[in-house]
Amino acid sequence: MPPKSAAFLDELQSHFESFSRDPLDYAAFFAWRASCEKLLKRSASELLADEAYSLSFFSMLDTQLQRLPKHWGSEIVALRIRLGWLAEDLKGHTSPAAIKILELFRSMEKVLNRGFTEPGDESFLRVPEVVLPKSSAVAGKFSGRTNLTANEIKDLFKACKTQSAWLDLSYGLINSFYTVVQGRNPQEITDFLNGVRDILIPLHVKIGSNQIFMALLDTFPYLLFFAHRAPYDEKFIECSRLLGDILLHIMDHPLVTFKGKDCEPLDETIHYLFHTLFYSLEQGRLAAFMDLFKVSSELLNQSAKLDLKYFYTPIVSEMFYWIPAAYKDKLRSFLLDEVRKRISVKPDSPLRPLFELVNTGSGEDLDRFIVVGEFLKEVYKDGKVSEIERKTIRDLLTALQMKPLEYRRVLREVMREYRHDEIQGGIGTFDKNLLMLRLLKLALANQDIDIQEKNLLHTAARVLGIDRSSFATLLKRARAEALLPKEAHHLEKGFRRLGWAGVSKDLLKSLEWYKWNQMKLEGYQRTFEKFLGTVNYRPGDNQFVFKGEVEEYFSPLEGEVKITGFEEQQISGGQEEIGVIIFSPRRLLRKWFEIAAQVDYLLVDSTKTTFSVEFYLVNLMGSVLMTRNVPIQEPEVFSRIVKQNRGRYRLFIVEEETKKLVYWQKVASYLIEKKKIEPLLDALQAKNFTSIKIISQIGQKKDPDEVIYYHAMIENVLYLGSNQEEYLKMIDLCKRLIDDKFPDDFKLYYYLGCLYFEIGKSSEAYHWLSHSIKVKPDYKEALYLFCERKLMEDVYSPQALGYLKFIDLCFPKEGRLKDLYQRLEKKHEVALQPLMAKSRLMTNTLALRQ
Repeated sequence: MPPKSAAFLDELQSHFESFSRDPLDYAAFFAWRASCEKLLKRSASELLADEAYSLSFFSMLDTQLQRLPKHWGSEIVALRIRLGWLAEDLKGHTSPAAIKILELFRSMEKVLNRGFTEPGDESFLRVPEVVLPKSSAVAGKFSGRTNLTANEIKDLFKACKTQSAWLDLSYGLINSFYTVVQGRNPQEITDFLNGVRDILIPLHVKIGSNQIFMALLDTFPYLLFFAHRAPYDEKFIECSRLLGDILLHIMDHPLVTFKGKDCEPLDETIHYLFHTLFYSLEQGRLAAFMDLFKVSSELLNQSAKLDLKYFYTPIVSEMFYWIPAAYKDKLRSFLLDEVRKRISVKPDSPLRPLFELVNTGSGEDLDRFIVVGEFLKEVYKDGKVSEIERKTIRDLLTALQMKPLEYRRVLREVMREYRHDEIQGGIGTFDKNLLMLRLLKLALANQDIDIQEKNLLHTAARVLGIDRSSFATLLKRARAEALLPKEAHHLEKGFRRLGWAGVSKDLLKSLEWYKWNQMKLEGYQRTFEKFLGTVNYRPGDNQFVFKGEVEEYFSPLEGEVKITGFEEQQISGGQEEIGVIIFSPRRLLRKWFEIAAQVDYLLVDSTKTTFSVEFYLVNLMGSVLMTRNVPIQEPEVFSRIVKQNRGRYRLFIVEEETKKLVYWQKVASYLIEKKKIEPLLDALQAKNFTSIKIISQIGQKKDPDEVIYYHAMIENVLYLGSNQEEYLKMIDLCKRLIDDKFPDDFKLYYYLGCLYFEIGKSSEAYHWLSHSIKVKPDYKEALYLFCERKLMEDVYSPQALGYLKFIDLCFPKEGRLKDLYQRLEKKHEVALQPLMAKSRLMTNTLALRQ
C-alpha cells in the first residue's frame, strides 16, 4: 500500500477515535464521513484498480461500523444506501478483489441493520415542537394593548419623550402586530406594516433593543407558509415580501445596532429560518425558499453587527450541494447570485469564505489536484482540445507525478461540473496568463502562500513557459485584485465546502435529517431511472373531477399517474412494492405535494378504454378523481401489481420537465381496487350504519388484507358504541391488526386513542395518538383530539402546543380551530392565538434528538 494511502487510513482512524470519545465532536465526525464518502463514490473499476487500498479501507470501515455510536442513526442509513449502490455496481465483476469486497459488504450489512430503523419507523419521522421566544414584557400604559392601529401608534410615538415610554409603546406595537397577523387577513397586515414602517427604525434606535425586529423576523416564515400553500394567495405573497423588504431595510440601516443583552434570541431565530429553508426545499416551495434565503443571507452578511453566537456559513454551502436535482437549474444560480451581490457591496462580508477558494470538491488549500483541475477547465472551456494543450497537460502530469487513475478522477469531476453548469464555458484559446493568475488567486485565498503552494505554482509556471519576471508581475496583479471589491476573484460557479467549527449542534442535526432525506430521494431516482426515461407524459389525456371541498384547493389541476412494481432493498428487504408515480408540471408541484400529504386511500379502476385513480383525502372532505382516456396496455400485469404486497403502495412525485423525483412518501399507503369495495363506499356515503356493519364483516372474511373494512367497522363502533365491552373488543382488534398486518397504519393508532378515551384511560390514549401523529404528522383528527384533551388539562404542554401550531399553519380556515381557541382561552384565561402567531415551529427526528 502506497505511503499516501497509509497516511489517509491513519487520518481516517484518528477522526473516528475523536468522535467516538466525544459524541459532540461534529468536526471530527464530518471529516470522517466526508473521507468515507469520497471513496464510496468511486466507481467499481477504480476500487478494483487499487485492490490493496480498497480492501484495507473496507476492512477498517467494517471494524469502525461495529463501534459507531448509535446516535448517528441517520448516517448509518446513509452509509447503507451508499454501500448498497456500490455493491450493485460490483456484482458485474468476477475478479477475486470484487468477491472479497462483496464479502466484506455482507459482513458490514449485519452491523448496519443492527438496531437502526428505516423511514417507516416512528423514530425516523419528524415531530413538531413549539419554541416560544423569550419575552421581557413589562407592565405599562400600552404594553397590555393588543388592538392599537397604525395611526394610533404613530401619534403615540410623537408624544413619547422618555425611553420607558418608547419601550412601553414597543410592546403595544408588537402585541397589536401579532393580533393583526393572527387575523390572517393579508390586506390588514399589509396596511399595518405600511402604516408603522416609518417609525420602526427610530423606535428600534430609541429603545436600544431587538424586540421589534425579532417580532417581525419570527413572523416572516409564518406569513410565507400561508402565502405558498395551495391555492396560492397573491395578497399573502405581497404581504410577506413587504415584511421581507422591511427586515432587509432594518438590518442595512447604519444607525441600527443589535449588540446587547437580548442578542441570543437572534441565533434561535436563525435556527428557525434554516429549519424553514430545509422544509421549503423538501416541499417544493421554491418561491418561499428564495424569499427566506434573501433575508437569511443578509442576516449572515450582517453577522458582525448582529453579534451572533454561532457560525452558519457552512450550512449555506451544504444546502447548495444538496439542492434536489429537479430544482438545480432554478436555485443554484439564485443562491450564487445572492451571495455574490452581497460580497460585491461588502468586500469583508462573512459570506466571502464561500467563494475565496474556488474548489467545489474538497475545500482544502491549493494542491496538485486543484492545479490539474484548473488546467483542465482552461483546456475544455471551448469544447476543443488542440495537440499543444494535450502536451501541456501531459507535461504537467509528469512534473506533478500524478498517476493516470488520479488524473481520470480529476477529469471526471471537471466534466461533471461542466454538465451541471457549475462553471461557465467560454470560447477562445488556451490563455496561460489568465490560468496562472487564477491559480495565484486561489493560493492567496488564505492571505499567504506557503512553501508547498509556492512549489506547485512554480511548477505550473514552468510547464506554461512563464518566466520569473512575468510570474512576479502576475503575483503582484493577483494581490491587488484580491483587495478590490469586484467580482473578478469569483472565478466560477460553485461554493467552497467549509469546516464545521462553531456551527450549532442543533442545526447540524436538522441538516443531517435534510441530507438523509435527499439521499433517499437520490436512491429512488436511481431505482426509477430507466422507467422515468421511457415513459411519455400526456397530461392532455387526463380528466379531473373534484368532489367536496377539495375543489377550492386543487382546481384546476394537471398531471398524470403511472403505476409500476419495483424493488427497494433498503426499505422492504428486497420485497417488491408498488410505485405510484405522479408526473406534474413544475407550476403545479405545490398542489400535488399537498395532495400527497393528505391521501387516505388510493382507489384504482380500469376498463378496456379507461383507467382512473381516485385520491381520497383524509384531511379534507372529498376526493380527486383522475381519469385517463387510454386503456391499460397490460391489464394482467396491472392486476398483479395491485394485488401484491397487500395493496400497499408508495407515492412519488416527478417534475415532468426534468423527469426527476422531487418527493417520496415516507410510509407506504393503501392501494385498493374500487370495484371490490363499491358497496361499502355507497353505504358510507349514505351513512347507513347497519349496512356498513354487515358489509365490513363480510368484506373482512372475503378480503382480510383490505384494511378499509376494518376501519369501517371500528368507526361504526366509535359512532354507535354504548358500552365498555364493545370498546375493549375494538381495542384488542386494533392491536392485533397492528401486530400482525398493518404496523404503520396511522388510523389504527388514532382509533386506539379514541377508544382509550372512551374507557377513561387518558395516558394510554395520549400514547397511541402520539404514535398516529408520528406516522402521519399532518393527520388532522389525531392532532385535534390530542390538543383538545391535553390543553384542557395543561395549557402550556410543549407537545400539545406544537401540535396546535401545526394545525394553525395547515388548517387555518377551519371553524373548529377558532372554536378550540375560544374554549381554551375561556377556561385558562390565556391569549393563545397571539402566542401561536409569534411561536416558532421546529421539527426534528426522535433518532437525531436522542
